[in-house]
Amino acid sequence: MARKRSSRRPRRLLAAARILLLVFIVAAAALAGYQFGQPRALREPLAQSTATPRPAPTAVPSATAAPSSDAAFETQAQGVVDAVLRSVPEPGAARLEREERRRLDARAWKWVSYRVSLQSSDKVKEATGALVKAVEEAGGVLLVSRPEGRGQLIEFGLEVGSKVYPIVRVMFGSGDGSQAPDAPADNRPRIAIIFDDAGQNLAELQRIEAIGRPMTVSILPGLPQSTALAQAAPRAGVEVMLHLPMQPEDASRDNLMGGGAVLSSMSDAEIAAAVAAGLSAVPGAGGVNNHMGSRGTRDERVVRAVLGVVRARGLYFIDSMTSAQSLAHKTALSMGVPSAARSIFLDNDTEPAMIREQMRALIRAAKRRGTAIAIGHANRPNTAEVVREMVAEIEAAGVRIVPVKSLAAAPKP
Repeated sequence: MARKRSSRRPRRLLAAARILLLVFIVAAAALAGYQFGQPRALREPLAQSTATPRPAPTAVPSATAAPSSDAAFETQAQGVVDAVLRSVPEPGAARLEREERRRLDARAWKWVSYRVSLQSSDKVKEATGALVKAVEEAGGVLLVSRPEGRGQLIEFGLEVGSKVYPIVRVMFGSGDGSQAPDAPADNRPRIAIIFDDAGQNLAELQRIEAIGRPMTVSILPGLPQSTALAQAAPRAGVEVMLHLPMQPEDASRDNLMGGGAVLSSMSDAEIAAAVAAGLSAVPGAGGVNNHMGSRGTRDERVVRAVLGVVRARGLYFIDSMTSAQSLAHKTALSMGVPSAARSIFLDNDTEPAMIREQMRALIRAAKRRGTAIAIGHANRPNTAEVVREMVAEIEAAGVRIVPVKSLAAAPKP
């Protein structure tokens, strides 16, 4: 009897083991079926099943995330326009002036322009600050903010990846006539003066503002006060440009370009990204001119890549003419970008007497051609002071000082 009981025990143990193995196989198969039945994005390795779950993606579209379709982009664009209209302090003050379809690469969208007439110029100053805040909260970005005549022109867009699409332009003016355009009332010769290399300190702007006539400051990206100066200049009545670093012919001068430079070795996409970054560092810039660039402006591919961003943002381009072989001005006009070229450098010699001679050469050039553009430097001694002293002489010669934007010729159709 003892032998019979002992012979049954191994058989019972074997049967129990078989049952446990079968249960394990069924459970494993069920678990595997559940795991591979899920969408791929939800599957996790079994060994990581106790890890902290990843947060679900947000449904709110990012300002820099590529919209999934033109319809989604149009929705975001309309949100920017709605933010503009909501922030206008006087109901009914915004009047639609223009509406057009624009295209950049494969994307097409609607661009609109409004004129907003408020009761006084003080209201204009209040409204512009509220407008910028409202649009940025809606995911838009500030592209341009500059004095226009006696009013203020502002333009907003959407940033998608490395590209910015202009969406809405607003011309603020007041019922006291401050929105009247600064159009020439006669045929006097006109000059414009650009102060390059700005951004080191705010004293540069103070010297330019003291001239008391329309002036333009061109700001290098990445300097200690670049962004602050760009934001302060429109309030001082000074037009803002981006002074875009571009590669010189002499490689020994490459270290003078500073950060954010455009190099001939870059791809078109890298150049576009560098221009976009420069414009972000100089908010409200209405135009671009080249810093150095004797090599870069002779390379048509490089020039076209730069001007593609300028055109997409509705800006103008001033060719600093650091090379007699520059292709920038001619190429800009061929691409539909408003453009002009520098006539005179004011302060290669910083002595006041030499700056005065260059100013008089500028006057003579304007009388011969009808218009002329001078470039001086915000960070060099004497330049702004000499220009201020010579305002009376300039105007006595029958020459009018105007913003450089007004000399950027529109391309012929």
